[in-house]
Formats: sequence, C-alpha cells, structure tokens
Amino acid sequence: MLILHAASGTPAFTVAPVMLARPALFFACPAFVYLAIFSPATVRGLAIPVAAFGTLGLPASGLAMWNYIFTPADKIFRWYRHMGRMPGRYTAAGSAFSVNIPSRYAGNNWRARLWPTVLGVPAIIR
Repeated sequence: MLILHAASGTPAFTVAPVMLARPALFFACPAFVYLAIFSPATVRGLAIPVAAFGTLGLPASGLAMWNYIFTPADKIFRWYRHMGRMPGRYTAAGSAFSVNIPSRYAGNNWRARLWPTVLGVPAIIR
C-alpha cells in the first residue's frame, strides 16, 4: 500500500506486506487464548500450547508494531536486533533438526538432542 503526498506526489508513508500480518496476529492472539480456555475441544488437546502462543504472541506483535511505527534513533537498530536474536534462532533450528534427523538413524537418543542447547545457551548468555 502506498499513499502519495497530495502536493508533491512523493510517497508519504509505505506499509511493508509483513506489517499487514502483525495487526492480524495482534488481534488473533486473544482469540487463541479465549479458545484454549473456554473451548478446549476446538483446539483438540492443544489447549496449553495454544494459550501459551496466544499469550506470548500478543506482546510480541504489539512490540513489533510499536518498533515499526516509532523507530529508535540509531540508524542500524534493526541490524543490531537481528544479530542479537540470531543465537536463539540458531539454537531453535538446531534443536528441531536434532530431534527429527538423528532419531531416524540413532534411535531415541536424548544426548543427540542436547547439542544445540549446550552450544547455543552460552552464546545467548555471553
């Protein structure tokens, strides 16, 4: 979506496509919590994860919208935020890989699943 300034014809405000998903998530999260608490049969035994993701998603999406509208003064704050979140995302991706792939070949070995946590958590704490 692009809104043009009436006098000059230059873009006054642009909205990234991902920005349209953030308000949808912001308003869907309370619905997730409501369904998990008052209608757990709707989510078929996943009431606790649905409530947890709904509870965590509401402030996360609100903060994302806030940071998009009111950007900090530092010009490259998005790069700093990206680099700060990278160790946690790497740990999560490595854990997901370790749960699925090695268990096919090595059986249900819990030690093979812990290597991302052993390496990633100290990187996050630094």
